[in-house]
Amino acid sequence: MFRQIEAAYNVLDDLGIREKDTLLVLNKIDAVAAPDTLETLRIRYPNAVPVSARSGLGLEGLTAAVSEALSKEFVDVEVILSVANGRVAALLAKEGEILFRQYTDEVVTIRCRLPKHLLGRLERENDVRICGYTGNATHGNAAHGNAAQSVVW
Repeated sequence: MFRQIEAAYNVLDDLGIREKDTLLVLNKIDAVAAPDTLETLRIRYPNAVPVSARSGLGLEGLTAAVSEALSKEFVDVEVILSVANGRVAALLAKEGEILFRQYTDEVVTIRCRLPKHLLGRLERENDVRICGYTGNATHGNAAHGNAAQSVVW
């Protein structure tokens, strides 16, 4: 079993991607005959997720671990923009998850969960303010007086 795990890590090394985020899932834990083996695995790989696909044991933990790993790439923000800026509103809906929308006469406030890589693109937009994350001191198109704000909720 240890050789299989090391072989998988060696393949990741060969591909040059071992430094990427990974999640080690130990399947078939119900088939492990010696309890010492499972305990040794847990000690050697403390972040591993033990599961049994057959019995369903550990699947809740796997779901939580995957969710946590994926959420590292996303950030919850509040984007404030003109109601006439349908292009940015559509981008938020397409690339993220809209959690809340509030309209006033001229402004829409959209609370959403976005991929972090999208923040730079939004920061360059005129008449768009981004709140709810910690970023650089100045964002957006400051030359036009429309710098976005970065604040911590």
